[in-house]
Amino acid sequence: ELASWKGWPQARAYLSEPEAAAIETGPSGLIDEPAEQAKVAECAVRTLAQQLLGRELTADETLTWLPQATTAFAAANYDFTTLYRALVELPQYRITR
Repeated sequence: ELASWKGWPQARAYLSEPEAAAIETGPSGLIDEPAEQAKVAECAVRTLAQQLLGRELTADETLTWLPQATTAFAAANYDFTTLYRALVELPQYRITR
């Protein structure tokens, strides 16, 4: 009987079919509005950058670098490996480490 779960938490049994299908497509499947996708992408980029840099982003970084990084993240189909590589190659990251 447990084989039918295929590694999913048992809480998945309480999801509707559209919710379960959205989970299988990944985070972008849980967001139905393009504007929400942009906000989630920006939040993910900002949060990961702040974690790696060990500080809040400056106003200049928020206005200049963050939109570019968010666009690149979306263009890479929301691939976190690509985002992570781009962040650790930043001069700001090299200064902090």
